[in-house]
Amino acid sequence: MRKLTCDEEADLDHMRKAWDGFINLDKLHPEEFQEFRYKMHDLQRMVAAHPFLRINHDT
Repeated sequence: MRKLTCDEEADLDHMRKAWDGFINLDKLHPEEFQEFRYKMHDLQRMVAAHPFLRINHDT
């Protein structure tokens, strides 16, 4: 199985930095951190799926 590309790894690093920045903001709604975390996990899953998608795309 192929690993993540440099661009995919960079995308995940940007997401980590976005999360780190977001959690340092003032909490203005009781569910905003939970909602942001769920959305970040969705994005991370999409990037993490790319090696599998490349396999199917190449065949």
